[in-house]
Amino acid sequence: MRTLDGNRITGFNADMAKATRSSMGSRIAEQEQLVAHGTRNVFADLGFTDVATRQAKLRLAYELNQVLKHRGLTQTAAARVLGLSQTKVSALKNYSLAGFPVDRLMNLLIAVGQNIQIVIHRKSRSRKGGRITVVAV
Repeated sequence: MRTLDGNRITGFNADMAKATRSSMGSRIAEQEQLVAHGTRNVFADLGFTDVATRQAKLRLAYELNQVLKHRGLTQTAAARVLGLSQTKVSALKNYSLAGFPVDRLMNLLIAVGQNIQIVIHRKSRSRKGGRITVVAV
């Protein structure tokens, strides 16, 4: 075994280098085994029961944040436009959506000039249940 500069390692140092390399390799192997591939919905992966609602709220908040960003509004200016406090706008920008039901987020999007269209159709036969999807165009 040699150091980076080419010197030979002997005795205790050689044994420690081998042990360190070996234990690091096993730790990396253990970490790799802990990786699990998720679904396309982080809320489902985390075990939330209200997955569809959380995903819809997130998508609506994302669109609202995109509009506010595109307009270049500060949080204070956005608060005036939306009729919210600056604190609530900060919560929206940080996706802290506990105080924002889906209908409120839709009304905020309307307040910034966005149209909301709700389309209801039959689920596909291959799906077990219905779902909520928010699509921005």
